[in-house]
Amino acid sequence: MIICEPGDILLYGRAPNLDTRLILKGERMEDPGEDKYFYHVAIALDANWKIEAQGKTVAITEIDYERCTVFRPPIPEWRVKLGLAAVMRCEGQKYDWLAIVNDGLSYLTHGLVHLPDTWIASVEHKRKICSSLVALYFKSAQWGPKFGWRVSPEDIYDAVQDWPVTGQAAG
Repeated sequence: MIICEPGDILLYGRAPNLDTRLILKGERMEDPGEDKYFYHVAIALDANWKIEAQGKTVAITEIDYERCTVFRPPIPEWRVKLGLAAVMRCEGQKYDWLAIVNDGLSYLTHGLVHLPDTWIASVEHKRKICSSLVALYFKSAQWGPKFGWRVSPEDIYDAVQDWPVTGQAAG
């Protein structure tokens, strides 16, 4: 059985409801032809708890091992602590539905229509979606690609795909 460690990245690919199926449809429109698609991402705090932006707020919830695929990027422990401290300060922040609407517009129009970039970027520091929370973690842990404010679970997967925790079912 997989046991998460602090800083592990949890990616979700099995959509349990209509909202998440729509997110997966958008991911497929953005990046057609991939063998895996992910609609959600979270960060393990320890073996039992994760932090995630989950529709209303950034919250700490139990890890649902049966639904996620776990990745462990090679981040030194002291940097993991820096990254986790940064995302923990986001607990209670509101979910960024404007970013989701913006992504939907962009997916449907292949990037031709979206909300004003400067407006979305100015709101982003006060609200989070799942992937922007992980991007903050990576930035604070000084690891990985330098994501902009438009980041998706697929982008996170691209960054961590080389470090799966083995012995689990694929997401």
